[in-house]
Amino acid sequence: MTTGNKGLLPETSYTVFILSFYTIILELMLSRMSAFYLNYSNAFLAIPITLFGLAAGSLHVHASRKHIEDYDIGRQLKGLLFVSFLSFVLVFFLFSRFISFLPITHQNIIDWIDPVKTAIFSGLFIFPFYFIGKVFTVLFTRNRDVIGRLYGVDLTGAALGCFITPIFFHFLDLPHLISFSLITITLVTLYAGKGCSPRSVAAVLVLNVIVLGTIVYLEGNYDLERP
Repeated sequence: MTTGNKGLLPETSYTVFILSFYTIILELMLSRMSAFYLNYSNAFLAIPITLFGLAAGSLHVHASRKHIEDYDIGRQLKGLLFVSFLSFVLVFFLFSRFISFLPITHQNIIDWIDPVKTAIFSGLFIFPFYFIGKVFTVLFTRNRDVIGRLYGVDLTGAALGCFITPIFFHFLDLPHLISFSLITITLVTLYAGKGCSPRSVAAVLVLNVIVLGTIVYLEGNYDLERP
């Protein structure tokens, strides 16, 4: 995905556009989820999770002795796809099975468990942003000669995510929006990672269906009254 003096490659533009789109959707979904899983005062938590993850990924690339041209974007996107699937499933599983939604009357317990819940929620969702930060850093560094055009693609994807996510929230339940966002990452991974074979497409789409069914099942089994 290097450009040199040849301009911006289509797969680079596509990758940056989709990742920017996904980043905004994921951040807005986290603001909705944190208000439910933690409390409404933690809705802002999506912002530091996003920025910390992106910064950690970028710093890793800059601090690494690995040459910027040696980074395999396809491999990084596969890592993003894996941790994105895992983060959503684990959060839904842990909060539906092991982490209680405590009534406000249990204040002594709330004082102890709130930091634990926040740490689990934040820790699981830092990893997708970490991989996004790595990919962005590599692609922007490789394409520094046309960085203005790449910024335009980046901002366009983010703007589309800002515009369309509230519309999605109006018509779609959270599990279906999660499934949609995971499909976007699947598509960019298969395209930019050069792994767009019929078998790999079918396998990942089946995985998306399984994850959607799992999340819908877990969401329907929350016990909001369990102390």
